[in-house]
Amino acid sequence: RVVGDAAAWRAEWETIVSPMAPTPALPAVDFGRESVVIVGAGTRSSGGWSVRIDGVDAGARDEATVRYTVSGPGAGCMTTQALTSPVHVVRVARPRLRARFVAREVTTPC
Repeated sequence: RVVGDAAAWRAEWETIVSPMAPTPALPAVDFGRESVVIVGAGTRSSGGWSVRIDGVDAGARDEATVRYTVSGPGAGCMTTQALTSPVHVVRVARPRLRARFVAREVTTPC
């Protein structure tokens, strides 16, 4: 997601940090000059998963491209047996009107 205003950012932040106690403070964002890009890998059935935003590139038109990588554990890797929901959040210079998300998936060998 691309978040471009304070109210939406507060709602997204509360969703991201909801299981944490105490709740981390909301990071400041100057929405006149910046936006927040959020990429989540969804709910996974074990540990060993991660997501990383590799870059946000301004396009020639009214579109930005968000490149990200989802990494998962290889076969036979020892991981926690708990549900996880990896997420990566970055602040960027105010992007174009739309964002296109391009995923890459990799498996991390043990």
